[in-house]
Amino acid sequence: MKYCCEIMSSHISNDHDMDQLIYYDKCCRTYAVRLIKDDHGTHQIIKYCPWCGTKLPEDLSDRWFEILNNEYDIDDPMGADEAEVPIEFLTDEWWKKRGM
Repeated sequence: MKYCCEIMSSHISNDHDMDQLIYYDKCCRTYAVRLIKDDHGTHQIIKYCPWCGTKLPEDLSDRWFEILNNEYDIDDPMGADEAEVPIEFLTDEWWKKRGM
């Protein structure tokens, strides 16, 4: 994946690698700075690259919850049985299909 600058690319992780400063969650297109290296994933969502200042793509977390609630009648996707949440919502497929 291409990021806004080389410094961002060198500090970003697409998994739960606690050694990386920036975490990218492709499921909800969320960028976050790790605040504490712990199992809870304590982080702060960021909207701009800390190095070059480029505006990052919109975080889709709210839309993820909204669509699962409205279209699939899942009130609490985080607490739902994993089988209830359609597999496309566990990746970036859902927002790419919807042109977001």
